Amino acid sequence: MRAGVAVVAVLALLAGCSGTPVGDATPTRTITPVEVPASDRIAPGVTADGVVDPQALGAAHAGALDDRSYTLTANHSSTYANGSVRSAYDVRVWLSADRDYRAVSRTAGPEAPVLLGAPPASGEFWSNGTTYVAAVSHANETRYNRFRPPDGYAGTWRYWIEAVALDGDPAAAVAGVTRAADPEPVGKRSVGGTVVYTLVGDSTTAPAGSDALVDARDAGVTVNVTETGLVRSYTLRYTATTAAGATVTVVRRVRYGNVGATTVERPDWFDRAVQ
Repeated sequence: MRAGVAVVAVLALLAGCSGTPVGDATPTRTITPVEVPASDRIAPGVTADGVVDPQALGAAHAGALDDRSYTLTANHSSTYANGSVRSAYDVRVWLSADRDYRAVSRTAGPEAPVLLGAPPASGEFWSNGTTYVAAVSHANETRYNRFRPPDGYAGTWRYWIEAVALDGDPAAAVAGVTRAADPEPVGKRSVGGTVVYTLVGDSTTAPAGSDALVDARDAGVTVNVTETGLVRSYTLRYTATTAAGATVTVVRRVRYGNVGATTVERPDWFDRAVQ
């Protein structure tokens, strides 16, 4: 996560706890390979040859989300070869068409970001664009606060999506992950009457490592995209090296759900935060 200073700044006033993981909500499905005619455009920027224009796909994906509600779930982790967790953080954001939001996040591992205080920690945040409240848990204690976003960004819905969940806006995130491993179509399926294509790719290189990681390599990516360009989910996996020379496996999973059908409810602890 590249949000560094902003992440620390937002919640220096909110300090935090241990909590329950948001969890990996990406379901496991069996994909049946199908032939895709070479003359067909699968989605904006995507043909039977793969993602030929990552920026066009990213723009179509962002356009499918503009002025619409959706639920975004992101799971980020890096683990050592022995299976121990170096860093993990999850976030789920419910965003209304009016851009009210609710965000639930948790961190774990010694190198996890400190956006909620020293990990392990968890927190829940809500705003209607005027009032901002938080419930942050750490060391078996939960603190409830009402706050104002520093600099008009950290703590807003854009912050949770762009800085915490995606490391960039939705368009840039999709363009980056599809550029990383040049995924090609391997199958399609119908989900609720909507055709969803699955693209899979790999590469000997990977996006520049963050979180003090170097030598990002051996990338693999799986992308699920509709014909309109909405990327319903993607998973990026690669290997990297820590500053101390240890090898870690990095996994980023992102899923968009309930597009156009997400509601944002005020939390039941709201009164405790504003009193």
